[in-house]
Order: sequence, then structure tokens, then C-alpha cells
Amino acid sequence: MFLAIWFIFACFPEIQPKEGDRFIDNPQVDHDEDGYTEEQGDCNDRDPFVYPNADEVCDGVDNDCNGSVDDNPTDIQTYYVDLDGDGFPNEAESEVACPSEKTDGYILPREINGIEVYDCDDTDATITPE
Repeated sequence: MFLAIWFIFACFPEIQPKEGDRFIDNPQVDHDEDGYTEEQGDCNDRDPFVYPNADEVCDGVDNDCNGSVDDNPTDIQTYYVDLDGDGFPNEAESEVACPSEKTDGYILPREINGIEVYDCDDTDATITPE
């Protein structure tokens, strides 16, 4: 029986359950072993990193099952504008965003000897902290 079911799913992937589909047959079982069942609010019981009150991260998934994607992610970063494109950003203008959502032209600060450095003249690419 197991072999027949495996064959069906392996040969016909379009019938496999998709992310977000519920385990209708048994929502009381913690299928992904993350400590939460669907009845307890697990919104994706196929992913052990998705459960109520999990840390939200920048991945396009509702990790904490609150109905919002990437809200208050723990791995959000501060990006700074690099107007002259020299690889050193201007500390005066920044945005906080997930990597996939940052504005073009914004970069992470550079480090030299473990210290973040910024461009003192972001209008001239020949002037850099190096």
C-alpha cells in the first residue's frame, strides 16, 4: 500500500498537497513535530519552522501564523543609500527592510577592520574611506 501511494505522488506531483493545504484527515496530530497541531493554530503543519508565535523571518512566509507575512522579522536589516555607486553608503539616508524588499541603490554598510564605514562624499565615487 505504501509503495502504491509513493508511486502516485512521485509520478503525479500535481496531486501532491500544496503549502497551506490542511491535513483534513487528522488535524489533532502534529505532523511536522513543531509542538503545534492544526487545532492548536499551526497554519502549515508541513513546515516545522511555521507555528503560532514562531520568530518571523524575511522569507515570504507567515512563520508565526498571525495572518501577516514578514511582519516584524528578526533578520530585518538597515540599508543605506549609495548615491555614487562606490560601494560605500551614505550614513545619513537609510531604510529598514528585508533583503528582498530593499530599494535599489541601498546597500549594507562596509566594514574595515571590524568597524562600519560610510562614505563622507556620496557624490563622488573616487572619494572613499579606503
